[in-house]
Amino acid sequence: MPVSNTVQVFGLPRAGTNFVEWCIVNYFNDVKYKNIYKPCNVRGLKRYRHQTEAYKHSYPSLDESDFAIVIYKERKKWIESYKRAYKHKLDESIWEEYLERANALDSDRTYIVEHAHMYYNLEEVLSEISEKFDLELTPGKHTPPDHRLNRGGANATPGKSDKFSI
Repeated sequence: MPVSNTVQVFGLPRAGTNFVEWCIVNYFNDVKYKNIYKPCNVRGLKRYRHQTEAYKHSYPSLDESDFAIVIYKERKKWIESYKRAYKHKLDESIWEEYLERANALDSDRTYIVEHAHMYYNLEEVLSEISEKFDLELTPGKHTPPDHRLNRGGANATPGKSDKFSI
């Protein structure tokens, strides 16, 4: 299978995947990245009305990219955020299984980061990603968006009314 992206972002819904995708597209030079849509393989997640979903919410793999970045929120924060957004009962073991699968990937080709750590230490995290994957960072200061990103991941723009919070 041909590689689609230089780096593929992964995370459970509501874990910060749009934030990571936005950073990859805006703060790295010559990174090939597009949103991939195909059936999601995470058991127990509420399915959307569509047959296909964002690949970034599937179990992490290196099938579509040279490298993977997996973002997650602390367990309790993720569960609260997910239930608030989707309003249905959730098998809370999904979180553990997701991270187990992320940690089973080739560690030389995978970067796993907690959402709040990336947000508050963005320069450090971007530098680590740059060094680990040999990707060129754009020059200048790198700051997170002030507002929550609208839908669309890599193509998202910071919203105007919804203040970002961790």
